[in-house]
Formats: sequence, structure tokens, C-alpha cells
Amino acid sequence: MRTLILSSLAVTAVLGTASAQSFTQPPVAVDVNPDPDIVEVFLEASETTKQYLPGAATAVMAYNGTVPGPTIEAKVGDTLIVHFTNNLSIDTTVHWHGVETPANMDGSHIAQRPIPPGGTFDYEFDLLTPSLFWYHPHVRTNEMVESGLYGALLVRDPVGEAGLGLPATEKILLLDDILLDTTTNQIDTHDPADPLVKVEQTLNGRSGNFLLVNGQVAPISLGMTNGAPERWRMVNTANVRFFRLSFETPLEGAGPKQMVYRIGGDGGLIEHPLQKDPIDIILGVPDQDGPDHYSNGDPDLGIFLTPGERADVVWTPDAPPGVASLLVRNHDWNRGAHAVMYNPDMSGTIVLGDDTMDGLGLSQPLFRIGVSGAQQTPYTPPADLRTITPIDPLEVVGTLNLVMGHQLPPLPPTGDVKLFTQMVAGNPAPMPLISPLEAYDVEVGSTYIWEVRNLTHMDHPFHTHGWTFQPFEIEYFHVSDPTLNYVETIDVLENKDTFRVPGRKDAVPFSSNTTLRAYATFNDDGREGTVRAQGLYPSDTESGGWLAHCHILEHSKNGMMTFFEAHYPGDTEFLLGNGLAGTAGIPELRIGGDLTAGSPTTLTVRNAAPSAFGGVFLSSALNPQPLFGGTLIPDLQILKFFATDPAGELDLATSWPVGLPAGTEFFWQYWVTDAGGPEGYAASNAVQTVTP
Repeated sequence: MRTLILSSLAVTAVLGTASAQSFTQPPVAVDVNPDPDIVEVFLEASETTKQYLPGAATAVMAYNGTVPGPTIEAKVGDTLIVHFTNNLSIDTTVHWHGVETPANMDGSHIAQRPIPPGGTFDYEFDLLTPSLFWYHPHVRTNEMVESGLYGALLVRDPVGEAGLGLPATEKILLLDDILLDTTTNQIDTHDPADPLVKVEQTLNGRSGNFLLVNGQVAPISLGMTNGAPERWRMVNTANVRFFRLSFETPLEGAGPKQMVYRIGGDGGLIEHPLQKDPIDIILGVPDQDGPDHYSNGDPDLGIFLTPGERADVVWTPDAPPGVASLLVRNHDWNRGAHAVMYNPDMSGTIVLGDDTMDGLGLSQPLFRIGVSGAQQTPYTPPADLRTITPIDPLEVVGTLNLVMGHQLPPLPPTGDVKLFTQMVAGNPAPMPLISPLEAYDVEVGSTYIWEVRNLTHMDHPFHTHGWTFQPFEIEYFHVSDPTLNYVETIDVLENKDTFRVPGRKDAVPFSSNTTLRAYATFNDDGREGTVRAQGLYPSDTESGGWLAHCHILEHSKNGMMTFFEAHYPGDTEFLLGNGLAGTAGIPELRIGGDLTAGSPTTLTVRNAAPSAFGGVFLSSALNPQPLFGGTLIPDLQILKFFATDPAGELDLATSWPVGLPAGTEFFWQYWVTDAGGPEGYAASNAVQTVTP
């Protein structure tokens, strides 16, 4: 689409004429706890302004008044305590991207209740893995992240890295972009009125017109010493932009190849360093709509980061005599973007095509590096960095099948389009349509395969909360021509939480697909007893589930997200969701006790209408049926009437029946009169109990 490439050219023109800012790193959060094994910080989200462009104040959201927020530094094994205050005008949370937290500390919108304006929340968890992580909201994520709410969490490993001889000079780089209205210098609206723009941003994601490094508009000026290696720890915080960094001399062939190595990623150090060659430029045929050259599309060249991914990079500036500067540039990538247009049949509906200019944008400078000192022998990292234990395929007990796709055109004239990442009863199901009845359950301690199929022509960065995974293959499948099918083995063993699922090879819908396969072991080492999550809706202390989604933020916002539940072996209570909100929201039903014969058992209801007439439905069969605008989950077998107290609560105590065979199932739900319900009733979540 012509507008895309013109936008890219305009950015290049702006960046080329702007005076480069000097490199700065984000501030470091102040640790207020004297205990060397506890890092305790204060974090506040608030609205402020920031000067992205000279003389222009842009309204932003910020952590502790800065964009990015402060870097939190700790070592592996530390306890992190974050006292968070929300001084925004809207609800928010803090999600700890890639961090293995207890379920109720994950910070997603289903892990905890969103924190209201003026509210506070204390996050506390042990840091189990050394790596670079980052934090950001998980409410209106696409808006809040672009508005400035993101920051780095660096967990060091002084013992594990001792003796490796890695460079002592270290930089934190948060790579981003921002879409500014150049007439107002404000962040462009996230709710465009133009239906074509709405579809374009929903399906292609929202690309910025200015590249950012640590909140500064690129290019950034930086001084380095010839032959002095540095460690650059990077995270891609952009909504959709895929960063491809190339470390180059100013002109092709003007000097030696820069010695750049990737030594780590999402899960910390990899086993062996990977030398990364620069991204070369390929000359093409000039035309009126675009440039006559483009960046090599080999994903193994340069440092490739999809949104949410991290990279740990070591490189040595190597400028020969007469060359005083080097460049680090970002190169365009063909993500499989759509062209968007009105239907030629004049119906007003919207149809799609392939953006033929996708991936042909000019490379853009991120850093202009002034190099001093005589040429030196480049640094080479040690051949062995760490040992990673591969997950044993023989331990796999099940497969978690996800399907990434979107609603097919023609699209409605309003520009509303839905995306999905799970099928339910053979039909695409975006996140709002997935209940605990459809969500996957994983048993803590067991190993599964993530099998993520991409039906679209676009790349999707797949991200999971709570656990890492080890990708092992990508299958390219053609429906009608088996000679085009092949499997690509992923040779680098590493623990990932974000990974690119390539788009299908054939442009015709349903003609082909691509499948990522990865092993994941859902253990709770270091978080014993705290990873159980279920029911979708969080309580004050319990998580509703763990998310898995595309980390293109406009994709996850519009439905390309699902969740999974984690249970322990021997669990006897399972939350099935399907509540119906009343005046105070969805009532919460819990069944307590170990459910052994004759043992004390409790039934509690919270968050219901006060002093209201209601009843407990109990059945040995699951039979979802519509009722009063909601869903009655148990079959109509037993109904007992119990009213709530003035606080909207119900507490019942009994003994579990004697003589029930192991594995006996019951299904429970509480319905109550409530003027706030769609037909004057509210319903709790349903509960499944299993006799041990």
C-alpha cells in the first residue's frame, strides 16, 4: 500500500535531518530495603508530558515520571517487592513479561483485579531466572504501552557468569516506536474513525512514524572505543514493529565486518554464542511507488526481535584507519501486511489484499557511533556459556492446539474485525468467547507440546505467561500440493516466552498454513503451591488463569488471545466460569475442604447482592442452558434456596457424603436476585468438584 512506504520514507527524511540525541539509559529504581537478598522499590503510574520532538510537549503515561520507567535491577534468587500506586485516571495492572511469578502476581487482567485510579497493589515474588525482562500494563495494553508505560527488569547472575569474561560495559536498550500526529505532536488516536484505518491497524498492527531507543527519537549518537567490547541487552517493546538490527560500517565494503554475537535471549544465556552477520542491501528494479533496493530477508542476519522478545548481544567496534563512525540500523521486514480497500462492488464492505510494499522500506539508523582509538583485535566470547537441559519428548502427556487467524473478508463497513487464537467446537473463538469450559487445563509437573498453527499470511509473535517453552520445529503445510510441505528444525536450544510463528507461504487463504511446535514443562520449582490458576475471573487472592497470545498488541486486543488453567495433581475443585454479573459484578462461589468421606465441607458465596433471595443448583451432570441472560451450568437435579446476608455473602457448612466412589463429579452454581442483572438475576461462576 503506497501510504505505508511513503510513511517509511517520511520517517527516514525526518530522522536524517534531525540532530541526533546523545544516548542515555533509563534511571535505575531505588532499592529501599537494606537486605542484600531483597529488592524493594516504589512504582507509580501517572499522566505527564514528554518532549519527543524539540519544543513539543506530548501527553504520555509514565512510571515514576519517566519514559521508559525505571530499570529494576536484582540478582537471581532475590525477592522482589514492588509497591505500586495507580495515579492514572483509568484502571491498570503491572505484568512482568517473561517472569515466572506466582499466579496472582502475573499482573494480567485475569490474574488480578485491575487496580482502580488511586489504588495500590504490592507485587512480591522471588526471581528465579537470570535474564532481561520487562514490565508493562495488561489492561488496554496497546494504548498504555505506546503511551509510555513500560520498563526493564534486569536479573543478574553473578555466580553463574563468574569466569566467563563477558564485557563489563553494559547497556540496556528498550526499542520502540511511536505514532505521533505531526500537527499536534500528540500520540495519534487509538480509535480511528476511518473504517479503513481501523481495519489496517487491527490487522497490520499500529506502526509508529518515529523510532525510539530508551524513549529518545532515533538516531542516537554514541561514543565507543575501537576494540572495546560492550554488552547490549535489548527488548522490543513496540506494539507491532519487528526490529532487525544490523551493525555496519557507513558504506558497504568500507571496512571489516563488525564482530557481533548473540549470547542470550528471553530465558537468559544460550549455550553457545551465535555470530551474527550484518544485513546486506539487495538492489531491485526502481518504480514510482518505492525504493530501488531493500534489505535482505534472511531472518538469520542481524539481530532479529519480534515484539516482546529480548536479545543479549556482545559486539566489538572495529573501525579501520580513516573510518571514524559506525552505524546500527534497523531494517524492514516483510511481516505479511494487508492492503485495505473498499469492496469494488460498492456494497460499502471492506476487502483485503497483500501489501506489495511490505518489507521494502528503507533501513533507518538507530545509532550513529563515533569511534575513537586504534583498531584492536575484536573480542570473542567464550565458546560455552551455559548448559540448558532439553525437555524430554518422552515426557509429553498432551498437546495444546492453538490456531491464529482472523475474520475473513468482506469485512463490515464499520471496520470492526475479530481475531482469534483458539477453535471451540470447530469454530474460531476470540478471547471473549472462551470460558473455562473451553480453556486448556495443564497439570503442574507435566510436559505438553504447544502446537500453534498460523492460518494467516502474517507473522505472529506467540507469547505465553508463567512458563517458558523450547521451540523445536516449524512445519510448512500446503493443502493441495504435498511436494511443497517441509519441516524446519529449530537448531538453537533455548528457553523462550515469545517466538515468531511465520505466516503461511501461499497467498491464497486456506491453501497453506504454518505450525510452530514447542515443548513446555509446567513445573512450579521455586513457586511451590502458587501457580494454580482457574476460572477466568480473579478473586482478591486467586488468579483466573494464565494467558497465551500474539504479542502484536492490536492483535491481542482484538481477540488473538486465549488462556489456560493450571491445576495440581489431586485437585478436587475446578472453577468453570460462566458467571452472570449483577450490581457488584459476578458473585464468587467456592467449595472448600478435601472432599473425603465425612470431612468438613464449606460453600461460600461472595460479591453477591445483599440480603437477596437465591438458590444453589447442584447436579452430577454438566448441561449448559441459557437462563435469565446467562448460562445455567449444572443440570436441573437439585435446587436449594439460601439468601445472602447484608454483606452479599453466603456461608454454609456441612460434611462430605460417605460412600461416594472416587471420581464422583458434582457441578455447582448459585443464582441470586439482583436488579443489576440483565433480567433481574445474577449467577456465580460454576464449580466442578471431584471426590478423591
